[in-house]
Amino acid sequence: MAAKLPARLLFSYGLGDAGTGLAATVQGFYLFPFFTEFAGLSAGLAGTVLMVL
Repeated sequence: MAAKLPARLLFSYGLGDAGTGLAATVQGFYLFPFFTEFAGLSAGLAGTVLMVL
């Protein structure tokens, strides 16, 4: 059985992933409503655009 990783190391990995999580949050909260409400794209097309980005 593998040894457990220290909590400090787990926290460091989580902190390193915070940038990726923040970028995904910005896309979900701001870009999707912008694409659908202001740019006039359909929800499916807006989702496809965000998937490619």
